[in-house]
Amino acid sequence: MPLWIRRTIYFAFIVLFLVVAPMLALYSMGYRYHPGKRRLETTGLLVIDGTPTDAIVRINGSIRAQRLPAHIGGIGANTYTVRVEREGFHPIEERVTVTNGRASFLRDMLLIRDTAPLLLQSGDVTALSTSADQRWASFLRYTPSFTELWMLDLRTLESRIVLRTPQPAHPELPRAPLTTTWSPTGALVLVTTPTTALLINPADPQRVVTLHASLPAFPSIIQWELGDTLGILAVSNRTLYRIHRTTGRATALPVPAPTTPFGATRTTMYTVADATVHAWPLNGDAPQPIAALPPRTRITAITKATDRTVELHAEGPAQRITIDLRTGTSRTQPHLLSRLHPEHAGEIWWTNPFELWATHDPNPPALLARRETPIVDAIWHPSAPYVFFATGRDIAATRTSEPDRPITIPLAAFDVIHHITVQAHGTALLISGRRGTTAGLWILPLQ
Repeated sequence: MPLWIRRTIYFAFIVLFLVVAPMLALYSMGYRYHPGKRRLETTGLLVIDGTPTDAIVRINGSIRAQRLPAHIGGIGANTYTVRVEREGFHPIEERVTVTNGRASFLRDMLLIRDTAPLLLQSGDVTALSTSADQRWASFLRYTPSFTELWMLDLRTLESRIVLRTPQPAHPELPRAPLTTTWSPTGALVLVTTPTTALLINPADPQRVVTLHASLPAFPSIIQWELGDTLGILAVSNRTLYRIHRTTGRATALPVPAPTTPFGATRTTMYTVADATVHAWPLNGDAPQPIAALPPRTRITAITKATDRTVELHAEGPAQRITIDLRTGTSRTQPHLLSRLHPEHAGEIWWTNPFELWATHDPNPPALLARRETPIVDAIWHPSAPYVFFATGRDIAATRTSEPDRPITIPLAAFDVIHHITVQAHGTALLISGRRGTTAGLWILPLQ
């Protein structure tokens, strides 16, 4: 080969290297040529994670990925509309801002299956409630002869009857009340009827603790201690007792038995009298006033107590009052009912029957939904940023990832809805209600 050809090839490779190497370096650093601006500028990376994994990702209408998780590079700085979709599922649209030289993330893009509810248990089913650890659910089922208490394993969806009480002999007489209250932590349920007070562990329903057996008379009040001690308090013959949850043994406490709504931790009882909140040490020391409430405030429950605060609920209008134990000051919020997030610092609550609000750290309180008919129940998804809520006739899901732009997804229509809850791991919704002429416990698959 002639010398001049060899030199030409040699210098051509040098020139090619000097041109291509900087281009590759700039490309790897995220630089792209912008035709409109006629210049190089850095771009961002968009990472999208969710399920199902074979979902399609569209950015401003164009398909950019067909599997999740998706890593989409070369995106200029801007705000984009990202749509994740798959046949047989409800699509999700969210807006995301991409910054040059940085990675932006859309996490928990969980698509909800578009399907109809399936009947799990037929009958007149009400009072569906879930344990604090979302491991178990309980519900009441009414038959012409009995009121039945059922326990449902939220992992396997296996259900079993744990208690049956007879109905009145005459159909026109009201049913005997049966109430269930789950422990503040774990999964123990306090069951009361007009003649019995029982403690049931759904994991071992054959071992039932009869709580009223060691009391001098059937209790006029029986409830859980506040906090995570799993203690049980009862008022019997004008005496306050603490009942051991394993043995059922009752121990009298050296404080006057409350006659109004009260709450107690392991060491202190809180009561309200003449618009004043008092703290009663359970060792017998003298009570101390801790806060004054507005006149004619009617307290219906004391629901939470920590080392720093006590939380009370009032009616007319419904309010939540939080008292600072260090200063004695109180903060009042409109409030009907709330649901805490099982894992994160989040809460949903009703300020009135038609509005649903939520806080989900670090976001401020936000209005999730407003309906023309009352919202009867709501619950968090255990892992994804969803809140499920129900009116008396329909169920919907709202994503909480964009508090200022909540996205509502209609899920199912019913003729009557009583309560809803979510299965462990968020794989299905459970609904007590009626569709058409069929009443019972329904399951709505989510994944």
